[in-house]
Amino acid sequence: SQGRLDRRIGPELDRSEPAIADVGRAFDMAAGKLQELTESRSRLFHDISHEIRSPLARLQAQTALLRQNPARLTAMLPRMDADIGRIDQLVEEILTLARIERGGVRAATPVQMDLIDILDPILRDAAFEGQSRRVTLRYQGPDQLPMQGDPELLHRAAENIIRNALRYAPPDSAVEVTVRATDPHVSLTVRDHGPGVEQDQLASIFHAFVRDEACQGSGLGLTIAANAIRLHGGTIKAENAESGGLRIRCRLPRHPVMDA
Repeated sequence: SQGRLDRRIGPELDRSEPAIADVGRAFDMAAGKLQELTESRSRLFHDISHEIRSPLARLQAQTALLRQNPARLTAMLPRMDADIGRIDQLVEEILTLARIERGGVRAATPVQMDLIDILDPILRDAAFEGQSRRVTLRYQGPDQLPMQGDPELLHRAAENIIRNALRYAPPDSAVEVTVRATDPHVSLTVRDHGPGVEQDQLASIFHAFVRDEACQGSGLGLTIAANAIRLHGGTIKAENAESGGLRIRCRLPRHPVMDA
C-alpha cells in the first residue's frame, strides 16, 4: 500500500503452516508482477518521450536554420520529411501496441484466409528493399496454406519479423523464411545472418523499445509481432542460429480461438 513493491514475505513464512506458506508465495508472486508492470510502464513512458524528442529536436534545429537561411529549404526537406515520417510511424505503432495489449482485438472472429497470400507481398517488398545492400530473400514452403486468423494482425506480425531480419542482415547475405504446415499447427521461421543477440537478452527482444542502439527502428515491431502471435494462441521464440544470425520461430494453430 506504500508502494514498496520489492517487499517479499515468502522466506519468512517457509516454516509456517503449509496454507500460510502458500499465501506468502502467492503474495510474493503478485508483488513481483506488480513491480514488473510498474517498472515496465515507467520505462515505456521514458522511451516514448526519448523516441519522439529526438526527431522533434532535429526538426526544431532545421526550422531555426531555415529562418536564418531560407535558401536551404530544398536541401533540408528530405531530412525533415524523414523525421516527420518517423514520428508518424512511431505514433501508429504505439497505438497498435496499445490496442493489442488492452485486448481490443480479442473479440475479432477468425476468418478463413491463406497465409501465403499475406506473406507474398511482404516478401516481394523485402526482396526489393534488400537489393540496395545485396541482401536476398529465400522462401521455402508451400504455395498455399489455408488457415483461420486475423489477416491484419498476422500481416503486421510477419512484416515486422521479416523487416527486423532484413534490417540486421549484413550485405551479401540472405534472409531465410520457412513455412511448414503440420496439422493442427503452422510454423513460420525467419532467420538472418547478422550478429545475433546476446544469450541473456533473447527473451527481452520482444519487449517494447528493446533494440540495438545502432538500429534505426523504434523497437516496437517485435513487440507487436509477439502480441499478435499470442492473441492467436501461438508461441514465438528467438534463438541464435548455430552458424550465426538470429532465428525467430512462430507456431500458430490453424484454427485459433480468439475470444476475450
